[in-house]
Amino acid sequence: MKQALFLLLLAFSRDVLAWGTPDWVKAAAKMPLPAYAAGTAGVVLIDETTATVRNDGAIETRRRQAFRILSTEGRDLAEARVDFSSLVELVSFHAWSIAGNGDEWEVKEREAMERGLSDNTELYTDEKRKIIQIPAAEPGTVTAFEYVTRERAPQVLQDSWTFQRELPVRSARYTLVLPRGWSHDETWFNAVAKEPRIDGESVIWEVADVPAIADEVGRPPQRAVAGRLAVNFYPHAQTARRSWNDIGVWYNGLIAGRRTITPEMRAKVTELTAGDVDTIGNIAKLAGFVQKDIRYVAIEIGVGGHQPHAASEIFANRYGDCKDKVTLLSAMLQAIGVESHYVIATTRRGTVDQQFASLDAFNHVIIAIRLPREMKSNALHAIVEHPKAGRLLLFDPTSMTTPLGELPGYAQRNRGLLITETGGDLIELPPFAPETNQFHRTATLALDDAGLLSGVVTETSRGTVAAALREKLQPLTNPKRLQMIEQQVGLHLANFKISNLNIYNLDDMAKNLVIRYTLSASSYGKKAGPLLLVRPRVLGEKAETQLDLKNRKYDYETEGSSLQVDEIEIAVPPSFTPDELPQNTKIANETLSYESETSFDKGVLHYKRQYRMKQYDVPVGRLAELNKAFAAILADERSSAVFKAKN
Repeated sequence: MKQALFLLLLAFSRDVLAWGTPDWVKAAAKMPLPAYAAGTAGVVLIDETTATVRNDGAIETRRRQAFRILSTEGRDLAEARVDFSSLVELVSFHAWSIAGNGDEWEVKEREAMERGLSDNTELYTDEKRKIIQIPAAEPGTVTAFEYVTRERAPQVLQDSWTFQRELPVRSARYTLVLPRGWSHDETWFNAVAKEPRIDGESVIWEVADVPAIADEVGRPPQRAVAGRLAVNFYPHAQTARRSWNDIGVWYNGLIAGRRTITPEMRAKVTELTAGDVDTIGNIAKLAGFVQKDIRYVAIEIGVGGHQPHAASEIFANRYGDCKDKVTLLSAMLQAIGVESHYVIATTRRGTVDQQFASLDAFNHVIIAIRLPREMKSNALHAIVEHPKAGRLLLFDPTSMTTPLGELPGYAQRNRGLLITETGGDLIELPPFAPETNQFHRTATLALDDAGLLSGVVTETSRGTVAAALREKLQPLTNPKRLQMIEQQVGLHLANFKISNLNIYNLDDMAKNLVIRYTLSASSYGKKAGPLLLVRPRVLGEKAETQLDLKNRKYDYETEGSSLQVDEIEIAVPPSFTPDELPQNTKIANETLSYESETSFDKGVLHYKRQYRMKQYDVPVGRLAELNKAFAAILADERSSAVFKAKN
């Protein structure tokens, strides 16, 4: 019995104790390191990728990474991951570690955990992930892994190498091995271009001592700021760079035949549009059906990550993902004689670069509906004019809180790939004026002699402001909705109570969202001897943040364009008269404007302010000006009116 147990333990230990740690891992462990800032979680010692392309276009990728854990915050560097699917085969996967005391460990692929990558919006996906937990996850340990994947039929012959991350990188290398006679082009992002080294059929790029991406408030998405190399390769001598039109031609092959309308679908179109001869009204009815009645569920197998299901299948099942919803809506629009196009989009602003045509940055699909030029569209803000496709109304049928004529915040001032019959064209999605995204708060309140503030608050919103609130409120029960409002009010008041909460037009996106409640807050008026202090700004904050500009590297992404107005009235006890009111504030620059005014008339303290955010992002060179504006707004929000007791 003891001998059997010994053999079992020995068999297990051989899976994790290294009998031959690779030389590249040992070399990484001996790398000298420069001094890093205190608290740095770890450092990437080696990051090597070799992409070998075969004559049939298949790509084999070997990835090696080694890290040194520098603090307890870096323990997650002992987790190695690799994703694969029916399109990308996992060939091999190993991991190793060398502890601070010199102990060496190895974990083989059979010890890895495997799980699917589907979430609660996906019914099924064949994308999977293997995870290896590497032993000795302590400061001083070097962890490493290596995997090999094989993509037999790439969608597009290109690759992307991101060599900068939120850890410093000591050494990184990308090797492209092409068959004889093939060619490539390269594009660098957020980094100085490096000349490659040629070694036979291998093209090798190397970088060293790459700084970490700073974790800054309001920083653009990592892809928008990380150092990256993108490569196209061609099975011939290069004649022209791969273009956005080429990507569109490829996508047209995926959507061909998918928008065929069936008798059942045509009958539904007739039912929805019966008695309405107004084109935009009919478009709105069909858009509303797809938006509300087609549940968002994804089934992605192989190329299904890009290719939609047939419209008939989506209609019958009453579910689909973003590209499926666009497919069904496009088919139904055909039935009323309205032309439309796919727009491949992204929810991450700033990640699509015009100079490199690729689907890599896209993660979403919306629709562009062609409108007659003579149609009035003053109430439709999501309009773009295209030289060939004409006047286009953009719409996201996946967003359950964005009505026809508007765009979700992530799509505003972004980029999308318009798919036409002849190919693709990268277009600019429109920015929205602040007036389209409004928030208006009114409060009629009274303060008693004990300092209790009470009254009614009404908050009216539209555009992206309303969409964000609807997204939070719609799934909640009434008690949870009250709790959410209480949490928001609790950021500004203590010892308060909310009652008589009413929410209007929560599910009617065509109307403004209105939230009304009764508020009472004890000890709001602060007495200091014969003086009474009252803060005119009862609720809400307009200044987004205060930025640390000492070592700021990146631009700042705002919360988006908006126009926000507060109008507060506080009836003051008749036994007090004003002694000093806060000074009015007025700020105006290229990014925002802000005006506040405090007055007292007939026993009522009036406070009115207007905040207009005009930009979606602010260059780092203008952040000092932005900080100054935010500081002035904060000072105004904290100021108090001073009253004195009447003699």
